[in-house]
Amino acid sequence: MARHRLIITGMTCEGSVAAVAEALRGVPDAEKVPVMPAENLAVVEGNVTAKALMEAVKSAGYGASLLAASAQ
Repeated sequence: MARHRLIITGMTCEGSVAAVAEALRGVPDAEKVPVMPAENLAVVEGNVTAKALMEAVKSAGYGASLLAASAQ
């Protein structure tokens, strides 16, 4: 299982935080998906690639870049 820390841009309200979380939860095999708006950060655990996560966030209308990834 991998853990990806993503910097999220464009979140301005609770609705956008919910949209980002929903987009990340929609990626197959994404298990834990906490989104922390104060830090503009999402931490996703699961058998997923950073590329798939970033594409999901971008398709929801927000920006995403990989801060760090690690295997667990």
